[in-house]
Amino acid sequence: MYENDKHILNLYIYIMKIVESQRHEECFNYSRSDQPLAELITVPAGDKGDLPIRTNEIVFFLEGGLHFIFSDFLEHKGTKGQMLLLPAGGRYYYEAFEKTVILVFRITKPIQVCEKLSIAKFYKHYFGKQQNSSEQYEPYYSTLAMNQRIWYFVEGVVNCLNDGIRCRNYFNTVIKEFILMLSVYYSEDDICRFFCRITINEDTTFAEHVRRQWHIYKNVKEIAESMWMTPRKFSAKFKEVFGQTPYSWMKGKRAKLIEKELTTTDKQIKQIAFEQGFDNKSQFTKFCTKELGANPSEIRTRKSDQTA
Repeated sequence: MYENDKHILNLYIYIMKIVESQRHEECFNYSRSDQPLAELITVPAGDKGDLPIRTNEIVFFLEGGLHFIFSDFLEHKGTKGQMLLLPAGGRYYYEAFEKTVILVFRITKPIQVCEKLSIAKFYKHYFGKQQNSSEQYEPYYSTLAMNQRIWYFVEGVVNCLNDGIRCRNYFNTVIKEFILMLSVYYSEDDICRFFCRITINEDTTFAEHVRRQWHIYKNVKEIAESMWMTPRKFSAKFKEVFGQTPYSWMKGKRAKLIEKELTTTDKQIKQIAFEQGFDNKSQFTKFCTKELGANPSEIRTRKSDQTA
């Protein structure tokens, strides 16, 4: 291949990377959050700080180590090869005793190892055994050693982050895969010990996930699948917790969100329709007319009336 041909090929590859990157960044699922589902963090030696934990976080130590002091835990030194669970709602003080690289998973969905084995069941199973044993287990903090398979898995996630991938759907799947890998490569006792610091209340966890995540799913089937449940089982659980069917609840929530988007933002109507899971304009118009009493354009005029 001539040098000029190589130059053209390299230029083409460069341009395609730019195009693909722009398409990724324009996607609805591209995460711009300061708390992404997966994040690679480098902590300089001597760096220290005091941070709150808003979601359950799993920290993978890839290089170096951090000294932690927890508000309700003992002190702990996290070192290379460890996984550390930080429960939501707490605060911790950290100090890096050398340059440290960590991967953080933020868990925003109920933790379930598989369809039949939830962490709640492992929790009950483990502490049920403890009641019949003279051994007393006090889980001040939750750690697991990364085995070879987890290392390979984590290295792949790091490569994706370094490539610029920021897709929420992708990292939701990655976290689900990680939890499944725990069920394959670790014992039930290990899994329970790791997750037992999380306050396990199935109804509270279920309700929290629905309230925080409902808007990213198009229908009941999708949100049920995200929680490892059949639509029938999900609907029964939903009615038990919320007192109404998931279809009625989600329809009402979606109508309020659409009205807010139309009257408080400058987004194009077709963009709002797409983001809310409608396949075409007529379907979106029909929904607005039925649930909000006016078509999208008429609802948008309310914004002009409010600012006039």
